[in-house]
Amino acid sequence: MSDCACLRRLESVQGMIHPVAFILRLVRWKQSWSFLFFMTWLFYYKYILCLLPVLLFLHSPPPLRESVDEINQAIHFLQQAIQPISSKQRVFLSLLFSLAWINSVMRSTLTLVWCSIWVIMCLTSQCSIALQAALWFRPERIETEQATERYYCFELHHHQRWWFGTGWGHFLLPQDPPAWSDRHLEPTWSLDQFRLPPPTRSGPPDQENRQCYVIWVWVDPEWQRKEGWQYGDGEWKGWSDRETSTRRERWYRFAKRKECWVQLEKEKSEDEWDQSTFVEWNYFKDSV
Repeated sequence: MSDCACLRRLESVQGMIHPVAFILRLVRWKQSWSFLFFMTWLFYYKYILCLLPVLLFLHSPPPLRESVDEINQAIHFLQQAIQPISSKQRVFLSLLFSLAWINSVMRSTLTLVWCSIWVIMCLTSQCSIALQAALWFRPERIETEQATERYYCFELHHHQRWWFGTGWGHFLLPQDPPAWSDRHLEPTWSLDQFRLPPPTRSGPPDQENRQCYVIWVWVDPEWQRKEGWQYGDGEWKGWSDRETSTRRERWYRFAKRKECWVQLEKEKSEDEWDQSTFVEWNYFKDSV
C-alpha cells in the first residue's frame, strides 16, 4: 500500500489520532506536566473522566505528521512492553497502583482521618477552650459557692485655716469647704465618727427562700495619711509644701463590700418586709 493511501486513511480517523497521541504522551511522560496530571488523577479522577473528552478535543492538535510518528512509536513501545521491566519501573508502577487503590477504596477513611486531625486542632485551640467554657458556664452552679466581694477606698479631706492669734483651726469662712469632706468636698464625718453602713438586705428572697445580705468590713485596721499637710492659697488652690493661710490633709482607708446568702426559716411576703433596714449612703458613692 502506497504512502498516499495510508495518509488518506489516517486523515479519515484524524479526530481519534490526536486524543490517542495526547494520552500516550502523558503516559510516556512526554509532557512537562505529566506528573501533575497523575497526582491530580489520584484525587480527582471522577471529575477528570467527565472533562477529559472535552479537554482532548479542545486541545490544539499538533501537525498530522507528528501524530503519525507518535502512533508508530507507540506501536514500537507496545512491542517492547512484553519484555521484562526493570526494578525501578516495577517499583514505580507498584507505588502508582497502590496510591490509586488507597485513594479509591479508602477515600472515606482518609477523609475521616483528616477531619479528625482538624477537629482535634480546633478543639485544643485557645479560642475553642474559651468558647467551651462560656457554653458550659451556668450561674446557678456557683451561686452558693462564689461570694461577691468588692473593694472600695474611702477618702476623707481635713481642712483648716490659719488665723492670727489662734493659729490653725476649724473656724472657716462661709465659702470655705467643710472641716471634713470627701474628695468632692461634700460634708462627712470626722475620722473618729466615720462608720461603715450596717448590714442590709438586698432585694427579696429568691425561689429557694434565701435572703441576700450586704455586709461592709474594713480591710485596713486604721486610717492612713500618706502625703501629710498640703498648703494652699486663700481660695484653696495651688497646693504646695510651703506654709500659707490654708491647708488640708487626706486620709485613706479600704473597705470590702460582701454579699452573702442566708437561708430563711420561713417564707415572707413582700408586704411583711421591714424597709427600715435599707439605709442610703449617697455620699459614699461619690467618694468611691
